[in-house]
Amino acid sequence: MPIDFSARSADNTPRVWLVIGGQEYKLVDESGYSYSSDVLTLTDTGTVNLANPDGQYSGKIKKGASLQLYMSDPAVNGGASVLRLTGIVTNPRMSASGGEKIQVQFSDLGWHLENCDAPLYIGLYGNWNDLLRNLLQGPKDKTTGKRSDRKWGFQNAAGNIAVSFSSGSKDLYTALNQGRQGFERSALRRADKGGDSLGFIPPIQSEAGMKIGQILVDYARRAKLLVNIESDGFLVFFQPNYSKAPGYTIEYHASTYSRRSTNNIIDGSLSIDDPIDGEYTDVSCCSTTTNIQFQNTTEHPNATKTRGRYRDIDNLPFYRQATFSDGDQMDQTALNNRAIWYFQRGKFDSWTYTCDVHGHSQGGIFWVPNTMVSINDTVHNVVGNYYLQAVTYVRSRSLGTRCKLTLKKPNLLGA
Repeated sequence: MPIDFSARSADNTPRVWLVIGGQEYKLVDESGYSYSSDVLTLTDTGTVNLANPDGQYSGKIKKGASLQLYMSDPAVNGGASVLRLTGIVTNPRMSASGGEKIQVQFSDLGWHLENCDAPLYIGLYGNWNDLLRNLLQGPKDKTTGKRSDRKWGFQNAAGNIAVSFSSGSKDLYTALNQGRQGFERSALRRADKGGDSLGFIPPIQSEAGMKIGQILVDYARRAKLLVNIESDGFLVFFQPNYSKAPGYTIEYHASTYSRRSTNNIIDGSLSIDDPIDGEYTDVSCCSTTTNIQFQNTTEHPNATKTRGRYRDIDNLPFYRQATFSDGDQMDQTALNNRAIWYFQRGKFDSWTYTCDVHGHSQGGIFWVPNTMVSINDTVHNVVGNYYLQAVTYVRSRSLGTRCKLTLKKPNLLGA
């Protein structure tokens, strides 16, 4: 039987529903939903299975239509509805398997950034505000002087780009759990007032096939920032806040341990991966300089080449080198920082702690990525505060209602 989320059911499980093209869809099929949110992916995606009795919704849900995903949990803020994602329908898949339903596949607004090429041969230079305007807005109208709206959802009624810059996890964490009254988020407005911006962008030109998202990610990395889309569609540039107090706790102990009763990981779901693939002892970032004091000659054919380096000979029991190039003009400090970033990112990607937990919240707070989690796993000797990279929210016949968590070691992910 389908689950009618327009009324509260007798159980206290979380519930989701969709608003597509302005119309609410709350009749979710019992086969449920799956929605993933990951700080390292520019696009969050998911599927909600809507019951479609007698073809009630057939042909009404169109690909490309605007979509909002809402969730409520009786344990969070009295069960108030919370906007979890703003995006578009990517595939309204109709299926008769297990009963008539529409498997609404969707993505957040990051879909536009990853699937739209940058305007051809546009000079991208100046500061971050110029870069965002050139990439996310259309050309200026010759009469009004205003930029056209690409209808991606990033431009508000006043013609400004919906963007925020954050040095921590305040934006996402607050938006999902406490709201953000009075929080000024428009970096463009602050910049227009002489406030903070991300500084100068080296001149580049967009070429055929360049994706908007990749340009944003590449230049955010140089400022040691990550890029993501918030639940309300704001484009956010941020750094992980590893010093933030953990909002959640994971407990896992042996059957003979006195605290076994506190275990909150679903049996059989825990795994810890620690592959060697991204680990190095010596990393070099290579670039070139246009300084006229350095010219290639027959005697010195590499005079214009520069290198930043980071070494940690104790990271592996043997020597392993990685070298990579960066086309930007950088001083020695920047080159060294890029080498450090490469080393740390490899370590971040290598170690992963994954597990499933019941429900979608803990202690009255939704599980959300870009937060800290206290792990007390005495079986595998994993104890301390760890970074929550990704959360997948699932409800299905076989799995019930749960979250799949992806956790990483802290103090490694800078960008």
